[in-house]
Amino acid sequence: MATLRTPPLKRKLPTAVKRPPAPAKPPAKPAQPAKKPAGKPGATAKATMRPVPSSTTGAWVAGLFLLMLGFVLALPTVPLLVVGMIPTAVAFFVDRSPGKSAAICVLGLNFSGVAPFIAILWRGSNTLTQSFSMLGDVYVWFVMYGAAALGWLLSMGLAPLVASFLRILAAQQIAALRAQQAKLRDEWGIAVEPKAPAKPQ
Repeated sequence: MATLRTPPLKRKLPTAVKRPPAPAKPPAKPAQPAKKPAGKPGATAKATMRPVPSSTTGAWVAGLFLLMLGFVLALPTVPLLVVGMIPTAVAFFVDRSPGKSAAICVLGLNFSGVAPFIAILWRGSNTLTQSFSMLGDVYVWFVMYGAAALGWLLSMGLAPLVASFLRILAAQQIAALRAQQAKLRDEWGIAVEPKAPAKPQ
């Protein structure tokens, strides 16, 4: 008997299962710079600011140098000069104007009140005893401090006086220019007059 041969069975490979596409990733955020530790407000500004040398510092250094030099060379003059120039030191401390005009005015008149007594001291015995005896006189104090007070009054009244003087000069110049303008108007007509500014609509 003939044997029946069955054809070999073909095995089917399993088909790959299609997966849905992965969602697109969002764009990466740019890296943020590292935050600096928060400090007190104005700390960086204070760190960058440099101290500005003041002009008064040099004046005080020069004054101290002259004082030390006076102790060495003219010791009897130092007490009279220091006590007599106290109003000037106060004026430089109180005056806050940029040019220290009031303090300079007080300095000039204060020294003019002290200088005569320094001259008397130098013409005399020029000793500490004579210097302290002069400081014990009320008249000496009156002249030295009265001159300094006159400097204060001059500095306070000089500015309004100068302002009024400049105002008078300006008024005279305006009057002269108006007279010249009237003369030009008579010669050339109304064309020389300045045009009035247009009014805004």
